[in-house]
Amino acid sequence: MKKFSYKKFFLIFTFLFLTFNLFSTDNAEPENKSYFQIDTKYFQIIYQQKSLETATIIAENADRIYEEIAEKLGTETNLSLPVLIRSDIQALNAYFTSYPYNRIVIYDTVPDSQNLAVFSETILSVFYHELTHAVSLNMKSKPWEIVSFLFGDFFSPTVLTSPTMFSEGATVSFESAFGEGRLNSGYAKNILVQAKLENNLPDWKEASGANDKYRVGDYPYIFGGAFHQFLQEKYGLEKYSELWKELGSTHLFTESAFKKVYGTKLKDEWKLFLETIPLLPVVESNQTELTKKDNITCF
Repeated sequence: MKKFSYKKFFLIFTFLFLTFNLFSTDNAEPENKSYFQIDTKYFQIIYQQKSLETATIIAENADRIYEEIAEKLGTETNLSLPVLIRSDIQALNAYFTSYPYNRIVIYDTVPDSQNLAVFSETILSVFYHELTHAVSLNMKSKPWEIVSFLFGDFFSPTVLTSPTMFSEGATVSFESAFGEGRLNSGYAKNILVQAKLENNLPDWKEASGANDKYRVGDYPYIFGGAFHQFLQEKYGLEKYSELWKELGSTHLFTESAFKKVYGTKLKDEWKLFLETIPLLPVVESNQTELTKKDNITCF
């Protein structure tokens, strides 16, 4: 029997990995199109001519928004981020990713869902959301900053310690802090109240997507955002900043970082949060029975 070669396996694996990452173009924009760039203090806004207006709006506000988020989270403004504006996808969305390096991508079009149609300046609010991801997920202790500098932005403890309910909870709570945003929409409030009416409230792990409840895709945003808003209002932003600093340090699990900052178990605080979800008052029915003399047959 031929002996298994670990060296050969490693070479083949490396080749396939590099090939996939270097030559995969499924999500790439069409080639041979000119791009332009606007530089700000912290950002490089990259766009095509058709997105000039969007790029200008973001460039005029990006530095201010970054400094505002950094102040709220109690961290330094030490990021330099490329922002790619894509105009080839016809559904408004955006994402932040740290793989293989930190960047924000925004799809320049109109919103096609009730989730994003709740802002007066949608593009800026979507940018605010993604930039909150960038800032919170890059809050790392000094040893981890060194690791990230040597091996890439993706190497961060928040990859392990920030489940979806935490990462999206931070962004939705921040985008909703000024009277707009998802937490202030009737759609989000309906999901929270309806789940309580049906006695179908998720625990914090289920709110991160680990369940099969209806509208599960909205749970990390809506339940997560409402929970993080609850924490900020109850304990203040200074404590909330400490939470993200702990999540970016030496903790392997979310619960240990949470317990160190707030002095209580995450599951217990989650239960207290669920108790704050209001129930709509029950309207008593003023029922009247119709008879033949009411000409019921005409209906």
